[in-house]
Amino acid sequence: MKRNQRLSFVLLLCLFGLGLSIQACQQTSADTNSPSTETPADRQQSGAGQSGPFSQELDKIGKPESSSSSPDEGEIREVTYIAEKITPVPAQLVSKDPNSRINVRSQPSTRSKAKHFGYKGDAVTLLQKAKGEGEAIWYYLRFNQSQAEGWIRKDFISLTSSKLNPKQQYLPFNLKTDPWISSFNQSYKAAKQTNEPWLFNAPTVALKLLGYPNTDGCKPTNVSTIEHSPSKVTVIVSNGPEQVLPCAGDSVLASETRVDLVKQKRIWAIEWVGGRYRCHQGRGQQEFAPARCN
Repeated sequence: MKRNQRLSFVLLLCLFGLGLSIQACQQTSADTNSPSTETPADRQQSGAGQSGPFSQELDKIGKPESSSSSPDEGEIREVTYIAEKITPVPAQLVSKDPNSRINVRSQPSTRSKAKHFGYKGDAVTLLQKAKGEGEAIWYYLRFNQSQAEGWIRKDFISLTSSKLNPKQQYLPFNLKTDPWISSFNQSYKAAKQTNEPWLFNAPTVALKLLGYPNTDGCKPTNVSTIEHSPSKVTVIVSNGPEQVLPCAGDSVLASETRVDLVKQKRIWAIEWVGGRYRCHQGRGQQEFAPARCN
């Protein structure tokens, strides 16, 4: 009798230990998959890359999927949450295991569908913020290279600091006399009369100023936003030299435009604009400088 009691007690301890092990495993791997043996060249579905956001409608990006989505296989559950739209912020994915796939969710919950995946070091842009499963902070983001979007928990994200060069390193534009800026000013004035949504998003205003989107289908290679305060930001728009030929200029190999903006009654206004350039061989400076190419 005593022997049977001892065996029952040992069996209960084993079952209890097994339960703890399963729970610990779920906590540590809930939002990453097992290490992958793929090489970097095989990671075509990943969002790895250095290009930035250049959506034609930045004020409409990041809308989460409906919480009424049908669950898969009876296990996936969508959550109800309130997403807060934020000024786009550059960041990168982080993970203890560089080979693990980081799940990109349809909702801010580990029980929602994994739409895509990323790897440690992937460059992303944060678009929305929400308090999701377990009161944890989640971000809705876009991969800079693949343009895939979805939710990732905050602990898999690291903010990247963008270097802001001083104004002296840029050739200033004249906001009143430059013809292309005058054309933008007319569009901007008309948009203010109807409170068009793009006026409420600083990167969109900067991109509109620089002519994006355009009929040629050319896009900037990188767009980054540096927030100085809730009412003052700087948007850096870079082009080339890895652009396709139809987007490249005759003399300019690469360019970087700095646009300083201030918020006035919810509307972003341009305060200062300047550019710096790298030129093709024989057409001017070979390093970035505040001078036009020949």
